[in-house]
Amino acid sequence: MHQASKKLPVMSRLGIVFLTWRRYLEKTTKSHSLTLNQYYILRQLKQKEYLNPSEIAEMLFADRPTATVVIDNLQKYGYVMKERDAKDGKRIRVSITEAGVSQVDQAATDMENLTTFDPITCLSEEEKQTLEELLVKMQNHMKNLNR
Repeated sequence: MHQASKKLPVMSRLGIVFLTWRRYLEKTTKSHSLTLNQYYILRQLKQKEYLNPSEIAEMLFADRPTATVVIDNLQKYGYVMKERDAKDGKRIRVSITEAGVSQVDQAATDMENLTTFDPITCLSEEEKQTLEELLVKMQNHMKNLNR
């Protein structure tokens, strides 16, 4: 290993792995005319009757205006529809359309075939478990710092 590589901070190394992996996934979703965020939201909507924009924002780790842009673009392509909640007219319900189901199913097939590019395939089961435990510990630490 190159001497400079050994001195790379852990968080920088995590960032590099994540960005490399994310760029590869984005190439796959882009071939289906979707962004990675759009794909993720469609996948979530396929499993639920509907989501509210605030739930979508939380899933994306984004603010509400950013989530609204993602939702509006999906609606423009006919992949989702928005409607007012019958019980609470102030709330918006976002649900997936048949076209959205078809689009996410096509993309999902390609996404499932990406196991060869999964960054953790080089780890043993024990290493995967240790990594998971350490990442959960870091995530919990960050939640506590953010309070």
